[in-house]
Amino acid sequence: MNNPLEKKRQTYLVFYADGIKDGILKAKEDPNKTFSTYYKKGFRDGKDIGLLVNHFKMIKGDDGPWINM
Repeated sequence: MNNPLEKKRQTYLVFYADGIKDGILKAKEDPNKTFSTYYKKGFRDGKDIGLLVNHFKMIKGDDGPWINM
């Protein structure tokens, strides 16, 4: 059941997840979402994750887990 508090929480999580995806995959903020603090936090975290992946030269293997190359 989606009560108002749960719906609000879900919105925050969607903005955070979108920020992480944009940070990792695009490295560019979506100007339509930068009003959200949760999006900005996710974007910063996503960029940090992307830098770590690049630093350790990690790729996703065929079976799912990350492997170092």
